[in-house]
Amino acid sequence: MNRSPQAWLPLILTGVVIILDRLTKQIVDKTMDLGDSIPFLGDAVRWTYVHNYGMAFGMKLTGGVVLGYISILAVFVILFVLLRTPPKDVPTRWILAAILGGAIGNTYDRLVYGYVIDFIDVNLPDFLMDRWPVFNIADSAVSVGVVLLILMMLFIKHPKEEEAEATDGNVEVNMPDSLVSADGMTLTDAPRFDSGVAEYAVAEEARRVGEADKSDEGEPGDDPEPEQDDDREVRS
Repeated sequence: MNRSPQAWLPLILTGVVIILDRLTKQIVDKTMDLGDSIPFLGDAVRWTYVHNYGMAFGMKLTGGVVLGYISILAVFVILFVLLRTPPKDVPTRWILAAILGGAIGNTYDRLVYGYVIDFIDVNLPDFLMDRWPVFNIADSAVSVGVVLLILMMLFIKHPKEEEAEATDGNVEVNMPDSLVSADGMTLTDAPRFDSGVAEYAVAEEARRVGEADKSDEGEPGDDPEPEQDDDREVRS
């Protein structure tokens, strides 16, 4: 797991989301009665205080203790994915940090109160629905973050995919500016080679030099004269 300071930096956004979520919920709980609805931008946006015993936006797929366990598990999964995301993938890391803050905010409500405080009430055009389900800051962070992740997966290439397309499957190796053989012949002046081309050129030059050495050894007159024995036989 990445433990560098940069890996933990997006958690600042997580803390901001948690603080804003807790602060707004406390204000609503202290200043409004359950069921109150106060216009904010006319009828388009209202503050409506409700208790949500289900999931985000009032969805009731499950509830109670099971939903609490699911929320805790989701927090740890998001944190794990965030810390495992490469540091170069900055947008994904910050989006996951926002989602983590929203998940922690709503999980706190479920564990402490047994429900989630919702208060943002938005009106939608009649052909869609009467009004959007009441939500909170944590719900906004989670839903916006998930939408952004989906859009990134659909329209933005991952850094690894860009590198793969750039290399097009060819592995490049750094070569000297001038690779010179034993007899002074230059193999190439190019600074970079595909690995297959470089290996072939070196192998061919080595073979040629080897054949030249063998031919030199076989030329007549080049063999050194055998050493003569200075000792002489003494005839009696």
